[in-house]
Amino acid sequence: MKLEIILNLLFVFIFYSILGWLCEVIAIAITKKKFVNRGLSFGPLCTLYGFGAVITTVTFWHETNWLFIFCGSVLYGTMVQYLGGKFLEYIGKRKWWDYSEKRFNIDGFICLQYSLLWGALGVLATRILNKYIYLTLDKTPVWLIAAIVLPILAFVAIDFIISFVTLKKLGKKELWKTNIYSKELIDEIRARIKEAYPSTKKKDKVKSELTILHIVALFIAAGFFGDLIEIVFCRFTMGKWMSRSAFAWGQFSMVWGFAFAIGTTISYRFRNAKWWKLIILGSVFGGSFEYLCSMITEYFFDQIYWDYSHLPFNVNGRICLLFCLFWGLALLVNLKVLFPALMKVINQIPRKKLKIGCIVIIVFLFIDLIATNRIQQRYYARKDHIEPQNKIQELIDRMYPDDWVVKRWNNLKDIKNGEKIRIYEE
Repeated sequence: MKLEIILNLLFVFIFYSILGWLCEVIAIAITKKKFVNRGLSFGPLCTLYGFGAVITTVTFWHETNWLFIFCGSVLYGTMVQYLGGKFLEYIGKRKWWDYSEKRFNIDGFICLQYSLLWGALGVLATRILNKYIYLTLDKTPVWLIAAIVLPILAFVAIDFIISFVTLKKLGKKELWKTNIYSKELIDEIRARIKEAYPSTKKKDKVKSELTILHIVALFIAAGFFGDLIEIVFCRFTMGKWMSRSAFAWGQFSMVWGFAFAIGTTISYRFRNAKWWKLIILGSVFGGSFEYLCSMITEYFFDQIYWDYSHLPFNVNGRICLLFCLFWGLALLVNLKVLFPALMKVINQIPRKKLKIGCIVIIVFLFIDLIATNRIQQRYYARKDHIEPQNKIQELIDRMYPDDWVVKRWNNLKDIKNGEKIRIYEE
């Protein structure tokens, strides 16, 4: 993974966060004849736009079909807005925006007209604005991009930490007596948030059965068992045992883990819906998520971990109808059987022990991810006859030779071309 790729995406995130903030401020100024800071933080950013822009940039960076981009942006933008709304609700115990009065809304977090707007914005960003952004970035030294991006991100991080922690503790009367917070700061944040997001003025607090700890535990369980399911599936369909894990150590699937964690967060309120509706919902979400994961591995690592081009009804070889239906069936089984059983087990474990266990596993997976990247980098370096440059690379060459890598990731395809990060040509 190149530093240039990361810096470019961080610039895209900042640019569209600021642009989104400007658009919302201007829209409110026109309709309400006054200035309203629509960001969560004090700075001029609406990060939902930034996250949405990063996802569409990564997913559609070489896509030319405008209709495909529009439909994909509708799906991804809607998911980002829904998850963002749920997260803010969890932090503040209240809804930050409420579209309940609009037609075709879900939980008041999303509605049809704004989902269509996400689609239009995705096309505008991906096919028009990004072209000029990346052409400019390609001509800008990496050190200068870093000098612009990193200080802004540091400010944003500090700004968000203060805002989030303060919002989390707004109900504590003695909060301003600490050295960090003051009553003036809390009053300022409270007043600004209530003006920007009138829905937070409602006194009724929202209670949710799901917590962050539940979702993290589901991520871990689904990642492990989902990988085992794929191993067994391949054994009976292909006649051989094969590793399906993207990690070097252990059996774990990030796609299954994130899909179940995010999918459950989005679809939990529909758990009592009819079975066929859940299958459709799971198929759409699972297919969209699998497509995104495939694009992420290609964009960041120049690698493709699966290819469905040989299967009927596939989309660019990244998803196919058969496996989308599998995702739908998986969501149905999860909401009706697996997650309720998991909730019972989780609720019986002392919260402190569960939290420690989840943190330990997440840290291990992070280390595992770094090790995996280094092992694969050395594999491709050996193919290019590049000798190890330090003791760590020598150790990797001894412990993880080519035959080990091929056996571990036998479906891995290298698509490196050296110029991938230059998304748009002049």
